[in-house]
Amino acid sequence: MLVLDHVNRPDLLMQIPGGTIEVGELPAEAAIREAEEETGLSGLTLRSFLGDFEQDLSSLGRAETIHAYFYHLEVTDTPPTRWQHSEKDPHNQVEPIPFELYWVKLVPKPKFGGIDGAKYDGLLDSHYGNAV
Repeated sequence: MLVLDHVNRPDLLMQIPGGTIEVGELPAEAAIREAEEETGLSGLTLRSFLGDFEQDLSSLGRAETIHAYFYHLEVTDTPPTRWQHSEKDPHNQVEPIPFELYWVKLVPKPKFGGIDGAKYDGLLDSHYGNAV
């Protein structure tokens, strides 16, 4: 699984690439666009829909509810094992956000920051069964 660290925020745990759905954009289209923007990879293809959930963020001091969608994307070319890339047009920010990207095994479960780990087990178990 491809994950990222925020280069300028070592206090944050690893995250899965993702982001915001633009007006008029389908969730699957947003998944590919956001993954390409955050990773610098191109030629990503949608392999499968893993699931979705809604999360109230009031416990984090944010007056919003998000609807998160999870997809299995595939890289058509051989990607690097570790690299840095800066998202040039981050949502609600002026400066580019530098990321350190790398691959982790699905088992044992990686320790994610943010909401990324909230539904990890259920999404992967329901989609891949005993493989993870």
